[in-house]
Amino acid sequence: MTADLHGQVGGNWGPARALLPPAAEPNPDAAPDPPGDQAWSPAPPALLYPNVVAWVHGWLIHIYRRPVGDGRNLAWCPQWWRHPEAVYRLTALWRGFEQRRLEPGDSVSAWIRDHLDHHMRVLTDPNGPLKGCSDQRGHNSAAALRSWITAEPPADLPTCL
Repeated sequence: MTADLHGQVGGNWGPARALLPPAAEPNPDAAPDPPGDQAWSPAPPALLYPNVVAWVHGWLIHIYRRPVGDGRNLAWCPQWWRHPEAVYRLTALWRGFEQRRLEPGDSVSAWIRDHLDHHMRVLTDPNGPLKGCSDQRGHNSAAALRSWITAEPPADLPTCL
């Protein structure tokens, strides 16, 4: 599943590719699960959406609707996968959605309030990670935010920092 995400986002991500969850590798040394009643735990429930792309296109854009227009009040990029922070935040939302949708009580309501609303405010902020993009103009590479510049710290800097 995660390997599929790495293949779907494409692009020149450089070190930002580390924002994606690591691709799962099978562990050949792992002991097999005991058969039948001896299993340690039940199989996890099947995912409703197999990856973040399917979740954005199959759920998010149909449920979370706001007037984007020209991008001055809210930003959205039809090619959201070209923005590393957007992929990271949307992946976190998708994973939370998959977990919370099966929990009883007000879990989904809490997820909407604490996670969906928060991350979507950040994502769609005109100065946020999708800055310069709009549903009318599409992706705007010229306005894409660049990584911050940092300097290498001195070698004698205490390691507790």
